[in-house]
Amino acid sequence: MEYRHLPQLPDVELSLGKFKHFSFAPHVHLDFHIGVVTRGAQRFAHKGEQLLLTPGSLATMNPDMVHTGQSADASDYVTRVLSVPVTLVEELANNHGHSEWFFGSGLLQDVQVFKDFVQLHQQLSQPGTATLDGESALLGFVDTLMQQHGERCTQPKEYRLCSDALGRIHELFHHAPGDDYSLQTLADLVGLGKYQLLRQFKQATGMPPFAYLQRIRLEYAKKALHNGHRLCDLACSLGFFDEAHLNKAFKQAYTLSPSAYRQTLAS
Repeated sequence: MEYRHLPQLPDVELSLGKFKHFSFAPHVHLDFHIGVVTRGAQRFAHKGEQLLLTPGSLATMNPDMVHTGQSADASDYVTRVLSVPVTLVEELANNHGHSEWFFGSGLLQDVQVFKDFVQLHQQLSQPGTATLDGESALLGFVDTLMQQHGERCTQPKEYRLCSDALGRIHELFHHAPGDDYSLQTLADLVGLGKYQLLRQFKQATGMPPFAYLQRIRLEYAKKALHNGHRLCDLACSLGFFDEAHLNKAFKQAYTLSPSAYRQTLAS
């Protein structure tokens, strides 16, 4: 897996990967993720459906949307993914008089948009891309994509946890991802029994509470590496036992160790 960040837009991330026997466990992202396969096919679960990503289509993931990913057959597949921060999408939405934009579906069938995305990804992946050119191309693509295929929010964010109770837990996890929580503490927060909480949380998100929290911790660790934080400090602040525990979890999630990922930030 290769990662690249744009100096002019450090919160935007490009990734290029080749997979065969690797399966992505259920997980979430903090940002919008747009991905394609340029060879092979990827099968992924999204909102209870099994979707097939093939050349010519795009996977469109909202923040906090649980999904998986694995090869559709015995052959390998190659992916290109673009991670776009929520603030950038909100700014574009506001420019059109909308409060928010989000993807209404996890799979978009549009050959022209697929071609435009691959061209953009290749352009931004080139080290010599001019700042103004790359930034303009990125913003233009995302703006056009959301105008053509995005949906406006007319109610609380659909890509966030659906009920008020689970939403409070979600906010707590994001506010203090490094804290140690018990099922009883979370259940008391929302007025449920702990077994009710466990069942309802998994039904709503597709993941048990700890797995969901652990992925949020890793997403924040990934972003903190941009700012030069030491691994030992990150491990402590984000609730990992030690640096080795963070290393292992990070590599399982992103196929690279934190130190190897940090090296991609300087490339």
